[in-house]
Amino acid sequence: YGSEWNPVDKKENGCPRELSIRKSISKLDHAVSELIAQGKDEEEITRELNSIIQKHSTKTSPELAA
Repeated sequence: YGSEWNPVDKKENGCPRELSIRKSISKLDHAVSELIAQGKDEEEITRELNSIIQKHSTKTSPELAA
């Protein structure tokens, strides 16, 4: 995991925002894997993630909405 966020990587992507997004996704990935490791049902995780997304999507600016 360590070498993933090196300066060379930043230059290749060009965009610090892209790097920031990838870091956040990496955190999300880690959190989901921990939930699964703790025995949380995958469908339950999906439902919770969807509700979190819905909760935040009303607050996101149009440019961030996918």
